[in-house]
Amino acid sequence: MKILHTSDWHLGHSLKGFDRHFEHQCFLDWLLVQLREQDVDA
Repeated sequence: MKILHTSDWHLGHSLKGFDRHFEHQCFLDWLLVQLREQDVDA
């Protein structure tokens, strides 16, 4: 079984007043690619 562990996403939070929506979207896009390419089960 392949497991991909991630943590500390802090989705929806800003950093010292800076919007992080673009950064979060890029990470989630990357994560979806990894899940598919690596054939992750959980």
